[in-house]
Parts: sequence; C-alpha cells; structure tokens
Amino acid sequence: MLVFPPFPNMPFPAVLKKEAASYKMPPKVDVNLAFIRNPTRVSVLWNVEDKDPNLPPMESYTILLTMETSKGSNIFLKWDTYDKLQAKTLPMCALINKFKRGHKLCAVVVGKDIFGRYGPYSKVVTAILPD
Repeated sequence: MLVFPPFPNMPFPAVLKKEAASYKMPPKVDVNLAFIRNPTRVSVLWNVEDKDPNLPPMESYTILLTMETSKGSNIFLKWDTYDKLQAKTLPMCALINKFKRGHKLCAVVVGKDIFGRYGPYSKVVTAILPD
C-alpha cells in the first residue's frame, strides 16, 4: 500500500469575474504514465473524460511528482512541482527526464482556468521505472 504526502493547497481567487459564473469549475483530468526507452524519458499524458461545453477555458496545467526515497521503500516525502504548462488543446503531454531508475514515480496533474480557479487533483498514477 502506498501512502502519499498531502497535496499542496491551491489558492482560490479572492475576486472572480462575473463571467466565471457561466462556467463549471475546472475538471479533474485523467492521467497516464508511459516509459519511453530511446531517448529515455517518462511521458505524462492527460485528458478530460467529459467533453462538457460548459467547461471553462483553461490557462495552465501543473504536473506534480514524487519519487520514493529509496528503491522499494514506498516512502514518499513531498510533492514537487515539475512543470507548469500553458493549456493547449487536450490531450496534452509532457516528457520527464529527471527520475531514478528502479524507483516508483508518482504523478498528479491539476488544471487552472482563465479565472484563476484550480480544479481537483487527478488520481495519483504510479510507475516503477525499469533499471
């Protein structure tokens, strides 16, 4: 069983434009990890499950990563922001090249709309990177 550190708090804007009321909150994204052998990278891919027309225009997506402290320990100390990417048409992906082979890597993605509202964190996805 894996126990993850708490997610960082994402601030809610103190003031919202009236236009924000005509949109739903940013959606939870579905995330997948894939190991790429040549060149060696990990791909983080995300998309929304529901293509609702009332979803807000998105500003950015933030990728958070955590890696176990030692091989096979299942101990994760904190989430690190790997990257904040400008939102584009989904699905989106990012390539990660900073990882330790043989360790478990966990990732989550959270979206932020143009009104400054963050959606929920995705489910945590985990991969054991081959030696």
